[in-house]
Amino acid sequence: MLHLQNYSNYILQDINLSIDKSLIILGHNGAGKSTLAKVLCGVIKSEVVSINGENLNSIAFHQRAQMLNYIPTKLDIFDQYITMQEYLELSNIQSRDITPIIEQLGISHLLNKTQISSGEESLILMASALIHGAKYTIFDEPTANLDPKRTIKLYQLLKNDSTIANKIIITHDINLANKLGYEIVYLRDGRVVFHGSNQAFFEEQNLQSIFGDAIVKQNDFYRVNL
Repeated sequence: MLHLQNYSNYILQDINLSIDKSLIILGHNGAGKSTLAKVLCGVIKSEVVSINGENLNSIAFHQRAQMLNYIPTKLDIFDQYITMQEYLELSNIQSRDITPIIEQLGISHLLNKTQISSGEESLILMASALIHGAKYTIFDEPTANLDPKRTIKLYQLLKNDSTIANKIIITHDINLANKLGYEIVYLRDGRVVFHGSNQAFFEEQNLQSIFGDAIVKQNDFYRVNL
């Protein structure tokens, strides 16, 4: 279990979370979603994150890497000459055959490139997550910048893949959250204002309390009420 106990900082207030299955983190811009993700994986250091009862700071780095992985929205490679193949090999901490993952995502044509589009970056980041195969993988806006066809591909992976035991998904896409069906945490101004089942979150009364009239349901689809 990934556990955060009574954590506060300059953005987050009194956060208590126990995560033992896939989870979606929703919230408006500036609510603290990405900050929470970075605290959970140790990018922002704290003394109150634990895994299976052991403080994160006391776990050796190689063991921590097998347990936690953070996938940012944007691919940042500081060596402009590194290829996508070389980048993916950096994620291969278990020395597995990465060919099936590359074929599954249809990214073989990107492997020799050093610069790719933002949509292609999302596919490379998903490949790195699957290759890494950590017990808990945090995805920060995994479908951002994707066209509809690639959004469907990533949705199917987030929904059906079993390589990653527990997915923690930060998103603004309320329809993605609904279709994935995972438990939901909703942040407002750095505080958890909802933590519960997907079904409970999408009850009409709860949506009204969170979004007011900003979200409208049509059949099984949610849209912004412009």
